[in-house]
Amino acid sequence: MNKVYLLRRLIFIFTMIISFNSSAVNTADYKCMFPIAEGKQSVKKFLLTEDVYRCLTYSNYDDFQIINGWNQVVPFRISSSLKSVDVNSYKKDIDFYREPAIAAYKTGSQIRRIAKLTGVVSGNETDAQWLEKNTYYSSVIVDQGEEKDRLRSIVLNKNAEAMPISATVVIESSNNLQDWTTVLRPHNILYLSSDGNDLQSNLLKFSSSSHARYLRIAALSNVSNFLDKIISITGEYEQIRNRAAPVQWLTIDGLKALEEPGEWSFSLPDFRPVTRVRLTSTNNIVYYQGVIQAKREDDTPGRSRDKKIHRAAKNKVKRLLKNTVDNRHSKRHVASNVWRQVSRFMHYEIENEKGSTTSPVLNIPRTQSKDWKFIFTQPEDIHLSQLPKIELGWESPQITFISQGKGPFYLLVGSDEVAERLPFPPQLSASGKNIESIDLLDLKRPDHDMSRMRNESLSTSMYEPKSILLWFFLFIGVIVMALMAVQLMKKIKSTD
Repeated sequence: MNKVYLLRRLIFIFTMIISFNSSAVNTADYKCMFPIAEGKQSVKKFLLTEDVYRCLTYSNYDDFQIINGWNQVVPFRISSSLKSVDVNSYKKDIDFYREPAIAAYKTGSQIRRIAKLTGVVSGNETDAQWLEKNTYYSSVIVDQGEEKDRLRSIVLNKNAEAMPISATVVIESSNNLQDWTTVLRPHNILYLSSDGNDLQSNLLKFSSSSHARYLRIAALSNVSNFLDKIISITGEYEQIRNRAAPVQWLTIDGLKALEEPGEWSFSLPDFRPVTRVRLTSTNNIVYYQGVIQAKREDDTPGRSRDKKIHRAAKNKVKRLLKNTVDNRHSKRHVASNVWRQVSRFMHYEIENEKGSTTSPVLNIPRTQSKDWKFIFTQPEDIHLSQLPKIELGWESPQITFISQGKGPFYLLVGSDEVAERLPFPPQLSASGKNIESIDLLDLKRPDHDMSRMRNESLSTSMYEPKSILLWFFLFIGVIVMALMAVQLMKKIKSTD
């Protein structure tokens, strides 16, 4: 029984060791190896550089992998680069106006509603009862003007000579001075002094910001006309500016004329995720119109084995379907599949007496293709000297990874086979703004030094103490299992 249990444990250890070592990556299978800058946090993110695209084999980043110093794969995810948000806080004094303390405000519906909100009194008291309770109502109207930034809090600054005050405040908002909405429910404020020292609690924070132009500050206090003693109101504002992710641009050279009039093609050196097209007029051609096309990704070489099988099956089904139509229609269908339409475009640069008007940059669906075609329908039969300057723009994707294990960490790019990735925990993706940003370093070594660097990395990881210990236990386990197998064979022969 003990031997059977020991055998099971050895098999389990053997499996774990094999699984551990199977996660190691052979860096020689990749074209490029980019070092990743060090950081302090366990989860880091960086943007892809332009050099990465020159190493890509697949347009959908299937040949990406991130490894640690032991050549082990670590979890990572690829996402669009997010817009950065700049938040700046500042303070400024706000204009305010005191409301008159007339009888309508003391006994009318407004004072009764405020009194009920504060809970100081029921709101149904008569004037005499109000005076007996030493509770007085006062209010001011704050005018924010055309302010667009977010108001986070206000401070009520009182006259230094005023006596100690305790008040309960309610704040309402309105855009027309007629319809009011409560934005800050009852809040107690204090102004106390003792031996020349002041104790104040006069900061009113908003749980949710209000962009309304007017604010009413209504107070029930132990002194009459409390808000008359307020000399200034300071507001703290939050200025939020969204900064778009940087766009990189590539100017297109070497356009080639095709057989059909107005059709021009060009090739990119790599699979850049193009999302923008910018045209600039030349030779007084102020208006261009046409269609942008790109070759389908399936027409590019280097697909993995399973994708090839899947595509072959799809093609077989298509051939069976094509047999049901005439050959002429079939040829036209095949030809139309070589190129796919990306977007239509219209560009103009019009001069007038008030200046010039230029069409905006064209946003297109993210397209990763090496072969592109521009079909100009206006002007017709366009010549090379009349072609506009063409620029393609893209935003670099963002990679987030878990830096587990020994550093340094590397981004591997350019494998002929699809890389198997470890799943990235979705819980970590939700905290994107708190993830440390680092840089992807340039590969400064020439290509002929790459193999030496890879071999050094592999040899270093093989002679780590943990790896030596694991291989030692694996060796011992194999010997023990072999001895146990021999003993079992002897027992079987003896029983026979």
